Amino acid sequence: MRLLAAPLLIALLLPVLLLGQENGASPTVTVEVEPRQATIGDQLQARIRLTLPAGWEARLPAIEAELGPFSVVSGAWAEEAPTEGGKLWIWSGVLAAFRTGNMEIPALNFRLRSGAQSSTLESSPFEVTIVSTIEESESEQPDIADLKAPLSIPPEYGPLVKAGGILALLLLASALTWWLHRRYARKLAAAAIPEDPFHRMPPHVWVYKALQELLDKRLEEQGLFDLFYSELAWILKRYTGGRYRLDLLERTTAEVPVLLRQVGVPESSVQQIAGLLARCDQVKFARNRPGPDARKEAVETIYAVVDATKPVQATERGPERGAA
Repeated sequence: MRLLAAPLLIALLLPVLLLGQENGASPTVTVEVEPRQATIGDQLQARIRLTLPAGWEARLPAIEAELGPFSVVSGAWAEEAPTEGGKLWIWSGVLAAFRTGNMEIPALNFRLRSGAQSSTLESSPFEVTIVSTIEESESEQPDIADLKAPLSIPPEYGPLVKAGGILALLLLASALTWWLHRRYARKLAAAAIPEDPFHRMPPHVWVYKALQELLDKRLEEQGLFDLFYSELAWILKRYTGGRYRLDLLERTTAEVPVLLRQVGVPESSVQQIAGLLARCDQVKFARNRPGPDARKEAVETIYAVVDATKPVQATERGPERGAA
């Protein structure tokens, strides 16, 4: 059995021996932590050095949130150039422990390859002593250690930037809405419906009623000739303007015939309207005092204008003509 075991052991060790002789050096890994004794929460500076001779490759172990009993505050692998060829990988980071006692950084396994040969390399465990921040004194009064500086956490400005952007868009939309309202509000506002002077009755029916109400006032018997002719002119302009969709109440006597001819009022009616408005102006401004026959003729002139200008299909006369 001993004779068989010796050749088998030589066969297993020969590739490793030949690999080491071929490259002239072997990969090495070291672990360093400073300080080796610390209190709870202290930041420990850790360095893991993997030295690879020329021709060697390694698969690096992932060191994430925890490394044995230690919390990984920060750290990353970085490649540096060694002094004599090959490769040098260094993991530099910060560790912290939150329990007391002898803490051990566990061994790390590295998968190595050189040509067709592969092997593994394991680091040695590294022990760090963690003590409490409170130590018992002879008087049994604990001393309070200095407070440790809090670990810095990089600020996260993403939500603040998004909220600021949304607020800026809302302010811009509000300003744009206010500007559009000031510029176009009047143009876009609904037009007010004009008051119907005839209260939904045909103009010719309204004028008969208005003349009858004027005659019932008997203003001429009270000597109010100027008021009678003023209301007579107003009734005539109101009727003619409503019949032909014209605004004649603020027009002068000279302007009315021109507008009436533009909308196609019969010339005979235009002459009657212009003549009656002129007589009304003489009473209002020249203080003329026409007799009863003149007043009756003025009222009959309005009836004649209405009969000549009312729509053909209109048959309703409304109240019968009053006597002037």
